[in-house]
Amino acid sequence: MSISMQQTSNSRINPNRSYFLVITCTMFLLLSFCSNSQDLVFNQFFNVTSLYNPANCGTQEGIVGKSLYRINFPGTNWNSQSVYVGTDIGSVGLPANGGLGLFYMTGFLPSNWYSINTYGLNASGRIPFSTKFGLRIGLCLSLINFSIDLDKWRDIFSNELDPYYGGIYQDTTNIPEPVPVTKADLGAGTLFQFLSTNGYFKGGLGFSVKHIFRPDMSDSENYPSRLKTEWIVHGNLEIDVNKGKSVVNPQWDQGFKIFPGFCYNYQNNSDILIGLDLTKLNVFFGIWYRGFFNKWSSANAIIFNIGYQFFLLNGLSIKPYYCCELRFQKYIPGNRTLHEISLALQYEKLRFSKKKNSQ
Repeated sequence: MSISMQQTSNSRINPNRSYFLVITCTMFLLLSFCSNSQDLVFNQFFNVTSLYNPANCGTQEGIVGKSLYRINFPGTNWNSQSVYVGTDIGSVGLPANGGLGLFYMTGFLPSNWYSINTYGLNASGRIPFSTKFGLRIGLCLSLINFSIDLDKWRDIFSNELDPYYGGIYQDTTNIPEPVPVTKADLGAGTLFQFLSTNGYFKGGLGFSVKHIFRPDMSDSENYPSRLKTEWIVHGNLEIDVNKGKSVVNPQWDQGFKIFPGFCYNYQNNSDILIGLDLTKLNVFFGIWYRGFFNKWSSANAIIFNIGYQFFLLNGLSIKPYYCCELRFQKYIPGNRTLHEISLALQYEKLRFSKKKNSQ
């Protein structure tokens, strides 16, 4: 019995090395899957508008810093996390009433066996057609870094197992370490801005495209893996119900406002987000619908938002925001909730010119 066990274990120590080809193919498939899948998405697109369209950079006066953290399906095998940090500067003293912005975005799994990091620069300018209508044009230059850590992602192969003692052997096959890939990327967008004659509402309609030149994120010339071009259309309104009415304390009450909007993007799949936010006494509450559509399945989600804007000093405000998404998707068992937490800091008193420019 011991002899047969020894023969079995020896045969497992020197197996056919065909699984090496399986690993190599799997790595390239992973690269292809990650590059052909959707970019990182956030429910609070109205809090990170520059991420979806660089023309939105500088639409808010002053310095605006925003950070957003998203966790998907906590407690399941599909658990993943995304982080966004960005800063925009907008002022009438900048050329063409434009804006400048920097951002960093990353997405990773709990085991962190792969990571996607994006470092970007946004720039925009405004073309005024009238006092009530204008066009903004924006560009986004970014660097995308993709890496795989095989030490954190590794299967157990048959030659490492003993039929009696279990995993007592160590595989010595020399698997080439994946080389991190960093490529430059380009995006562009336009935004039409309008203001009603009576000033009761204002809004915008935007169009943008990301990954224009489809950078190849593969580390092998024989297995190209190009990012899919992403197309985005979005729109929003700000309706001031209390326009023309006096407010007792603007620090505590900016009036009753309604913010309807939508965002549609198409990359490898279709994704639409539509809903509205309400604000009164500096409290924000919103309800949104999100739909995902691809070749194999679809999913629907209801999203609830709540936040509060604190006015700390003259021109300085901070707004924490929480978002909960309830997704209805049959093939994901267990917890189907997604959570987002954001923090926005704005200082409106920034000026790049001593002259007072009339709007």
